[in-house]
Amino acid sequence: MESANFKGKTVIPFATSGGSSVTKAYNDLKGRYPEANWKAGLLMNNVTDSELDKWIHQ
Repeated sequence: MESANFKGKTVIPFATSGGSSVTKAYNDLKGRYPEANWKAGLLMNNVTDSELDKWIHQ
């Protein structure tokens, strides 16, 4: 991420494993790259199709 320009870009973090908190990663990244348009992340470990669809269309 250090070499990319995220100014005005939408960033939506996600994780496929429960090894760390998506919320913590979201907050850390948002603090480091505040110029991006951040959307809520999602831990996709055992997520249902309905939950995924709702998250995609937020």
